[in-house]
Amino acid sequence: MSFWINLKNNIKRYFFFGLATFIPAYITIIIVIKIIRFFDGIIAQLISVFKLSENFKILSFPFVGAVISFIFLIAVGFFSRQFFGKKVMAIIDKIFTVIPISRPVYSAIKKMTETFIDDDKSKFKRVVLVPFPHQEVYAIGFLTNRAPTITEGVNHYYVYVPTAINPTAGFLINVREDQIIESDMKVDEAFSLILSGGMLGKSENKS
Repeated sequence: MSFWINLKNNIKRYFFFGLATFIPAYITIIIVIKIIRFFDGIIAQLISVFKLSENFKILSFPFVGAVISFIFLIAVGFFSRQFFGKKVMAIIDKIFTVIPISRPVYSAIKKMTETFIDDDKSKFKRVVLVPFPHQEVYAIGFLTNRAPTITEGVNHYYVYVPTAINPTAGFLINVREDQIIESDMKVDEAFSLILSGGMLGKSENKS
């Protein structure tokens, strides 16, 4: 009996592992293909309007759109990190966050991508467990920084407690050091656990 229970649990577990692995890759591939096709379309229009095909035959090759997309994204990344680029990005952010339809989608995607591509490893220092929302329940959180001391003589830390399925939404809480329980989970493991609603967690039950 335990064999079939373990088999069922493993099938479910690996199914969600596959889902969590496939979906980001699938979405990334779709986005990349759309970007390449976008530039391919622009090149096709230029060839058609200016009749460049005879003098610029290289523009008709399929890899040109991919090369231009690669260069374009590097240029956008460089521009977005400069002073003027940051101002422009701030304006774009305001535009998307003002529109009710685009605000939740844009904000969630932006926060998620910033979380995973940020090179500042101190953003999420380590995974911890904290009493939240009350003392008898513990939540997975990410230790982010030292916090102002509330209790004299006791260190306090900021802990970001994400919500399940959508970790871009959550709570920033100020926790006493003696209330923080260390976890051996890595940050990416904790994100997988949260994104799956706990279904990707390692089960300690043995039959």
